[in-house]
Amino acid sequence: IFELEAVANRKKGFNGAKSQYDYENNLYEVFKNAYRVLKPMRYLSLTFNNKDICSWLALLFSILKSGFTFDRMYFQDGVKNYRQTAHTKAKGSPYGDFIYTFKKVDSIPVKVYTTEEDFIYDIDNIFLKDISCSDENRNEMILQMFVDAIPLIDAFAKTYLRTKGIHHLYSHFNKKYLSKLTIQIMRTSESKTIINQELFDVKLPDYQRIIERLVSKYNVVDGSYYEGLVNFKANLVVPKHKWYDYKQGYSELLVKHIIDEAKPLKEHYILDPFCGVGTTNLTSVNRGYKTIGFDVNPMAILTAKAKTHHYTPKEIALIKKYLESFTLPDSKVEIEGGRVIETSFTEDVLDILLKIRFFVDGINNDAVQDFFRLALISIIDKCSLKIKDGNGLKFKKNYKAVPDLVRLYLDKASEMLSDIRMSNEDKENKIILGSMITEEAFNKVKDMPIGLCVFSPPYANCFDYCEVYKLEFWIGGFVKSYDDFERFRSIALRSHVNSKFSHEFSNSNKDVDTIASLISSFNIWNKNIPDMIRGYFDDMESMIKNLSKILVNKAKCYIVVANSGYKGILVPTDLLLAEIAEKYGYKVCNIYHARKIRSSSQQMHILNTNYNNLMRESVIELQIIK
Repeated sequence: IFELEAVANRKKGFNGAKSQYDYENNLYEVFKNAYRVLKPMRYLSLTFNNKDICSWLALLFSILKSGFTFDRMYFQDGVKNYRQTAHTKAKGSPYGDFIYTFKKVDSIPVKVYTTEEDFIYDIDNIFLKDISCSDENRNEMILQMFVDAIPLIDAFAKTYLRTKGIHHLYSHFNKKYLSKLTIQIMRTSESKTIINQELFDVKLPDYQRIIERLVSKYNVVDGSYYEGLVNFKANLVVPKHKWYDYKQGYSELLVKHIIDEAKPLKEHYILDPFCGVGTTNLTSVNRGYKTIGFDVNPMAILTAKAKTHHYTPKEIALIKKYLESFTLPDSKVEIEGGRVIETSFTEDVLDILLKIRFFVDGINNDAVQDFFRLALISIIDKCSLKIKDGNGLKFKKNYKAVPDLVRLYLDKASEMLSDIRMSNEDKENKIILGSMITEEAFNKVKDMPIGLCVFSPPYANCFDYCEVYKLEFWIGGFVKSYDDFERFRSIALRSHVNSKFSHEFSNSNKDVDTIASLISSFNIWNKNIPDMIRGYFDDMESMIKNLSKILVNKAKCYIVVANSGYKGILVPTDLLLAEIAEKYGYKVCNIYHARKIRSSSQQMHILNTNYNNLMRESVIELQIIK
């Protein structure tokens, strides 16, 4: 009976031991009969995992040799307890299974492979042959299938975190097959394919006139001084500013420079309507100014509050007491984060984080609780299996476990306490969760005189900041359900397409509509991008209009922003915002070219060649004249 078993014995030299060749041939006999009895256009579905590349190749070789065509792959995460079994921990087995589907398609001639080398040579065509299909709808469907498959394949590789064999397998397939697949997808999805020639022909001349007019209207000056100030890196060595590494922030040195240049009066407020983690507010408080900050990100708001709060002697003593008496609780909070959380931490790390959360939630003093909650979310990057990368999270290439996570947490909180002793200004400071675009939020500050406004809104580049900080949202307790998460996404500035945003617009702008319409004439990766662009400038115009009502006469407003591009069509955000501002009584003092920025790989050459210095990050200097 064992002669019929499809297995390869690693231990050789005993009677009846089977080779990889035997394994493959027995599988082939099984799949050949499955193909024979299966009706046309029906599916073969199976689960499989193995850390040996030869086993994967044998499986695929035997199925495809039988006549099936590859359909798709799914990853099924395993149960929590399975991850702790001796088999998984010691032998590097996967945490889950991979579900494959193959299809019997009689109309496609079956190629019979006689050697594994022949199969390996031809596998690119097996997986890529439909990409260049002339049928646009089918081409799009096939393309989307592979786009969906890439993160699943990546997840497959990362489930074998400790196994050298899987790194060999992943490297082998990535270099030989997946990298080619990715390039093919990029070429297909990012190529400048016009899908509405009539619309393109109508809008292109109008677009060219818009660019020429705006470029000639505004003199963009050298702003190289700002190049190192429009990112957060310099803050990582500054007390309080370094409490949380916020990828989308700018340097305190930028705010200091602007305050020195604008010289607002101390009786006026300094406002940041997109305050993030409070760089503008903390810098202004340290300079002796009253400040106001708005943001829709609850994690950022908590950080800004904790950094700008004036800690009383009683609160400092309470923080010190908690630090000195801290022991990890036996209890922990329960969160709904699901697979997002489970795949981002090892089980023991997640257990400790949720026990620390239990400790934080039990603190009765609001300021002290915010302090310890911030210390918790600030260590997430160091202990997570993932790292922030562009518009989301990816697995770390070289994950190193934190030796003592509790010690890391207490050291972080102790460092923060030390910073308080160095800097603890007592100035009026309002940090508000909400968007100043809305009437409800605006009414909270409409009677407050604003002497200076400094801010950097989300850029019109489809980046979803809720996605980037989703681990902090869940672990920090800012969301309790996916509905909460989606709610914060939906109230953000219309700068990404990951949520259901309003397609209605309050402020008409013919130039923006022309640019959005021209972009829609291409094969863009998401059909909502044109309306996202319209919505972005609609929201920004509402913001600029509201600011004009509360800025005192001759007050300055500085906006840090970046231009973007889609399918080689540049969106000149800085120039468009400057012209919008003029409608509401602002004078455009300067537009500083802070630094050159990169677009996607397929657009770099097009955008930088056609528009020279327009692919840039800028600082717009405005002054309200009443």
